[in-house]
Amino acid sequence: MSGDDRQNSPSISRQNRPSATGHEVDVFIIKNSTDVPYYLTESYTDKKYKPDPPKKGKTVQAFHIYTRVMDNNTPIDKSADIRDVEYLWKKRFGLLQTPLEQVKILLRKPDEWAEEDSRYYHKLFPQYTISIEYEEDEDGISKEGNRVFYHHLQTDTRTQYGVLKIYHYSTQLFSCQITELDGHRMTAPCPETKYIPYRNYSDPNICLRYYVTSDFLYLLLRFLEYHIGNANGNEAQYATRRLLDVVLLFDSNEDAEDFATYIHRHLGTFDSKVLEQREPYIANETDMAAKALAQEIRNSQALKEMQPEWELFRLENA
Repeated sequence: MSGDDRQNSPSISRQNRPSATGHEVDVFIIKNSTDVPYYLTESYTDKKYKPDPPKKGKTVQAFHIYTRVMDNNTPIDKSADIRDVEYLWKKRFGLLQTPLEQVKILLRKPDEWAEEDSRYYHKLFPQYTISIEYEEDEDGISKEGNRVFYHHLQTDTRTQYGVLKIYHYSTQLFSCQITELDGHRMTAPCPETKYIPYRNYSDPNICLRYYVTSDFLYLLLRFLEYHIGNANGNEAQYATRRLLDVVLLFDSNEDAEDFATYIHRHLGTFDSKVLEQREPYIANETDMAAKALAQEIRNSQALKEMQPEWELFRLENA
């Protein structure tokens, strides 16, 4: 590939694994993606290929689509079957997905959405809309919400709660609770919660707040950060960074579960990390609530510091 086309290259990772014969082999993993089909913009010939006896080198043709179906590869001097190429383009444009799967793809490009009357709609597929409704009191006035620990890391701790809903035409596809950050400068989906058992049943559990980067909550977080940040001079980006100081990111729910198990098995390290954290200042709360919120902040900061250690542990024990 050349030029801007490199940005559309497949995501590849390499893992070193033992084989049944005792040798180590390199395994290349190509991540499944909707960015297909991939192709070269310039023909490529391997000049280092020198067979004996000599013969003409093989060239991968520019703008040709190559596929592997079962155990059959597209011949190097031809292009893939038209039905396979058509399938790949349908996958790229989201024509093979359900509306729920398709809107998840569309959320990854927030610049393709517009806002009108406190409602977002997709510019090319306006049947997809996003609305936010805030909790109100009996007089129809938005009411102040209870603060959790991550609100106290913001410059302005005022908050309120509401519900975000995604529609396809008039059908509701998804909904989640949202909360205001930094005195209404950012709106964020409330993160997932997992409780990690502590040493004794009488001890409070460790509260893990997190997002899964491929799920709706995180995609909506980045979507709202983009749109609100463009409107308020990047104050939304600052509020989001403060949120993610204590909210962890995982590739999957299985990873979050594995991390929780790791923490439970390394409580000694966790306790040491908690003691290293500075005492946070908690305002406008009762003494009992301030003590509990400060503990949650220190716990979350310790969890954040232990995440790289867990990733290394998992890699070494893969």
